Amino acid sequence: VDQRIDIHLFNDPRPWWSGYILNCPAQGSTADSYKYTAHGYYNKLDAVVIFADYLSDEISEIVSEIARQAELKSGLNYNRNLLINTNYTASRIQFDGVTAKDALKQLSDFAIDYVYGVDEYRRLFFRPRNREVNEQARFWVGEHLNSFEPQEDAEKIYNVIPIKGAAVDGNGEQWIATVEDAASQLKYGIREKILTLPSAYSAADAERWGQSELAKYKNPVLSAKATGVKLKYPKPDGVFWVRRLSTDGQALITDKEGKERKYPITKLKYTISGEKGIDFAME
Repeated sequence: VDQRIDIHLFNDPRPWWSGYILNCPAQGSTADSYKYTAHGYYNKLDAVVIFADYLSDEISEIVSEIARQAELKSGLNYNRNLLINTNYTASRIQFDGVTAKDALKQLSDFAIDYVYGVDEYRRLFFRPRNREVNEQARFWVGEHLNSFEPQEDAEKIYNVIPIKGAAVDGNGEQWIATVEDAASQLKYGIREKILTLPSAYSAADAERWGQSELAKYKNPVLSAKATGVKLKYPKPDGVFWVRRLSTDGQALITDKEGKERKYPITKLKYTISGEKGIDFAME
């Protein structure tokens, strides 16, 4: 248990994934098959608890301190080059017993459109979302993938966000900011949602965080599932090639009518068996 495990697909010397064993069968079991469960090192951020009060610190510097703690407590590999400057200095952010995972979620929202995680070399990264097409993720439905199911979800739309923070005014209130989007209100009506940001003390910080949340939910959320994705195929020169996909960048999928659809890559799923080989799906 807790032993590191790396997965290399298609004889690639570089790991495609790195994680650790969560649970495994003990000696003496009479089961016909043995099941091992593993998780990526990102999961270890749940066991790192942050107690800190940051005053006038640039967001990536706060992330750097969290990454140092994760290296010390959980065995992640620290690399400052993977923690990209945000050019935003927060007035005050206080984490009072918050997991590193939750802290990074808040910090990515302050940064606006940043992504974070732990890569296949067990290094914490924090960087702007890549809006360019991932060249490994250009697909034609029917040619490179079997099933494509696009969806549009309007259930979670909200366009007025009153925000509660950590500071309490003279009236005992915690409201520190409100953000809203007029275009969304005109199109979908007024949809309100109260959000709480216990780490924020200033209106400016709360407004920046709120604008990040607003950008995600002021319009319907577009998503898609693709299954039966073909990872291997010959290049035009006849050289055998295998896609090495990651969640970096966006997928460009051309449907059967020839319409191009672009989505951020959020989830990759590999199913490996001795009988069927490697099956791949993505969201």
